[in-house]
Amino acid sequence: MAMPGRKILCELKRDYHAEVWTAIEHQLERFYAHDPEAKGFGIFCVFWFGDKRPRPIVNPPNGLRRPQSAREMEQMLKDLVPFGAINRIPVIVIDVSGCL
Repeated sequence: MAMPGRKILCELKRDYHAEVWTAIEHQLERFYAHDPEAKGFGIFCVFWFGDKRPRPIVNPPNGLRRPQSAREMEQMLKDLVPFGAINRIPVIVIDVSGCL
């Protein structure tokens, strides 16, 4: 269903994408969520590939260890959402490791 004047912006990444740890702030929040029709809202979604990923997850910031589960990665990413965007940018990590 179309909603004139409203956009739902989604930033999608694989768990091993080079910018997975910075995309919330440097892409979604900085460039896309400020679209007037998005009204500051956006969704950050990551696909968790588990042991089926072709390369390792990029090191998380601040010396944190790499997540061992989709749930752990989701919490780590939620912790990276800028304070002013916590209620506008939800983080979802979808475990697709069993689908491959």
